[in-house]
Amino acid sequence: MLACAGCTNNYRLRSSSLPPPACLQRLPLAATVLHPALTAAPASLDFGLVHPAAPRPLQLLLTNPSRVDAAWQAQLVSLPAAGTAAAGGAASLTRFAVEPAAGVIPGRGLGMPKNQRITVTCVAAGNGPGAAELRLSVAHGAGCSVRLQGCGTFDEAQEYLAVLKDM
Repeated sequence: MLACAGCTNNYRLRSSSLPPPACLQRLPLAATVLHPALTAAPASLDFGLVHPAAPRPLQLLLTNPSRVDAAWQAQLVSLPAAGTAAAGGAASLTRFAVEPAAGVIPGRGLGMPKNQRITVTCVAAGNGPGAAELRLSVAHGAGCSVRLQGCGTFDEAQEYLAVLKDM
């Protein structure tokens, strides 16, 4: 019986035909259970000042260093932004979006680790900071998380800077 540490999968190997007792052989069996993994770079994204009319996208590089395919899914969890009062329970005026929000990164096999770029966009609805944690979970494997922060502003210079970068 094979068992994976921390897993609920157990395997039993059986032969379809039994040899006579005189021919019975016992052979050692070694197995390695492979689990997918995912890393993200950079470990945090700071969007700086973001104007409501100019959302700011940044790229995040996901890497699968394991030898098996990693089916991943993104989940955004709002966090209290630095410098905000905990009282009142007001919703953050700065939000984040991820595209794509799920995918599969092939295993590396015998080559280099495979990568996938995703875009995280900061969208401001008004003046004020926002923070979130982007949790990247992997089916049957190890995921990671990335801290996101940005601050909404009505400063027109931020709006025009975003337009100039798009040109």
